[in-house]
Amino acid sequence: MLEGACGWKLSKKDWDRLILRASIMERCLSIREGYVPARDDILPDRFFDEVIYGKYGESKVLDRKKFLETREKTYLGFGLNGKGIPSRKTLKDLDMEFVIPVLEKKLGSLE
Repeated sequence: MLEGACGWKLSKKDWDRLILRASIMERCLSIREGYVPARDDILPDRFFDEVIYGKYGESKVLDRKKFLETREKTYLGFGLNGKGIPSRKTLKDLDMEFVIPVLEKKLGSLE
């Protein structure tokens, strides 16, 4: 689509970077407006308390501890810190240094 409209030839690596940059920007805007990832990136309690049954009657309950561990690994995989905040390095690597002062004003240090 972009190649046809703009003449841009983007590789898979370019697309991945573009998508990551957009996702990180969305997260930065949300944080600026009061979103707290450690508090808000969670499922409702009922997901961890209520039993659901699979197709063959096996019971399942989501383990909160495992969910939180997976959430932290996911954060780290996207260049965020363990609390879901973009790191200074990630922002610099994505050419988003202009966001650093805004986040530091809101959060203090990004390290």
